[in-house]
Amino acid sequence: MIANLTEITKTFNEAWTQDQGKVPTWISEARAENFKQFTKIGFPTKKDEDWQYTALNDFTSVSYAFEKNQKSELTLDEERLLKNYLYANELHLVFINGIFSEKWSTEATLFNNLQVKLGPITSISLDAIKSRGFKENNSFIDLNQSFLKNGFSVIATIAVEKPLNIIHFTTAASSSNLTCPYITVEAQKSANINIKEIFVSNNKSTYFVNSLSDFYVGENANISHTLVQLEEESAFHYSQVRGQVKRDGLFQSFTLNLGAKLSRVNLDIELTEPNASTLSYGIYALAKDNQADIYSQIFHDAPNTNSEQIYKGILDDKSHGVFSGKVFVKKYATKSISKQLNKNLLLSKGSFVDSKPQLLIDNDDVKCNHGTTIGQINEDEVFYLQSRGISKDKASKLIAKAFLNDLILKIPNKETQNQLQVILKRFNYE
Repeated sequence: MIANLTEITKTFNEAWTQDQGKVPTWISEARAENFKQFTKIGFPTKKDEDWQYTALNDFTSVSYAFEKNQKSELTLDEERLLKNYLYANELHLVFINGIFSEKWSTEATLFNNLQVKLGPITSISLDAIKSRGFKENNSFIDLNQSFLKNGFSVIATIAVEKPLNIIHFTTAASSSNLTCPYITVEAQKSANINIKEIFVSNNKSTYFVNSLSDFYVGENANISHTLVQLEEESAFHYSQVRGQVKRDGLFQSFTLNLGAKLSRVNLDIELTEPNASTLSYGIYALAKDNQADIYSQIFHDAPNTNSEQIYKGILDDKSHGVFSGKVFVKKYATKSISKQLNKNLLLSKGSFVDSKPQLLIDNDDVKCNHGTTIGQINEDEVFYLQSRGISKDKASKLIAKAFLNDLILKIPNKETQNQLQVILKRFNYE
């Protein structure tokens, strides 16, 4: 059992009772089953191998409550903040405290013209949900699915030219607020869609965002997903990204972690048919005593599947970075290729990193490698830049930018590259 479960149980029971008769029976039953499982398992501890580097004591000491009647209006300051991320020439889906905002989102007719099908999670059948079963399940997913009502579905039937920008905005609401965003994205055969999820807030009090994003890449289809985590420093943030990739399909993932007191991104990708591929890249830039935890699992379940993972961290003050990556290659997944690399740059003596890349391979007919580096800024490089009239502080930032920039350039969309460069500059990584 977890600490301070009383408020979550109370608000779950109230919400579940309130929604009876308003949502499909299968959703009510799924929510009840997931919450039962959540209360049985509870949140993980450092005794769990997959969480051995991340303590949740501060997180579990707070009593979180899910608000049934979430505020969906924004103050003028919140509107100004939101508009920073409503990029031109993109489609937008905006969720305020987990609730879809029609006011700030792109008109539905524009999605229809691009053959993008949108709808609440209640529009998906139980059979469709069951047919998409994932390997990965945990207490955070159980908690998210306990509040399944506000999920959203996106289906791309062709190559979609405009990126889809999904913004999850947490307002300055009551302290200890819990939101559980859920999206499911499907790219059907030969379809192509570029998804960006941005998590942003102006809530200075403690709050918890528990997000789940599921991706289904059809035959010869392509989904590119960029996750940008910009929560306030008081936040606890958990993002679960799950993907299934069919024959000749490609799932591309990029994660930018800049906010939150404690954040964790779980990435679980299943390469289920021959020639399925995934490319996973990410950046975490931390300061003060903040912690970011990246945990990935790539499953090579078919022959001739390919994966590449590269994650980089910049850490200052007393911050803590964690990278745990597992690559599973089945006995029958011959001719598969996997590359895994984690590189870290420490800017202070008090910052530190735990890095654990792993290969779990059941056959010899594969090409797999992994590695980790942890180092500090090269003082010779700083001195060289200073000799060219650049201040020491500016020189360090230029070196940090160069360290990160090659990963930014791996994002397939040029506009998204530029947007993330601006965000990094705003966070003092110019």
